[in-house]
Amino acid sequence: MSDPYAHKCCKTLGIKSGTKHYKYTKPGNPFKIYPNLLMAEMQVDRPLQCVVSDMTAFYVKGIYYELTLYMDIWNNEILAHALSSRRGDRIPERPG
Repeated sequence: MSDPYAHKCCKTLGIKSGTKHYKYTKPGNPFKIYPNLLMAEMQVDRPLQCVVSDMTAFYVKGIYYELTLYMDIWNNEILAHALSSRRGDRIPERPG
């Protein structure tokens, strides 16, 4: 039975559906900016003096990926990145 046919049948029989109404609330700020505690305690005065890394994991179409970024603190430049489809891979393949 299709939805339009069910709607016509209910309309003919005088059946009215009841729905719950909810108030839409606009989502808040999706990004939270954290203070850079590393730079508060450190004096970085030249490139490549302090390099940090960050790894994030996500699924795309059911396939697990880990993305690792390496960043220079001196100028907030991304030095390198690596993507791996294996969990905990220490030597991921470089993207082509």
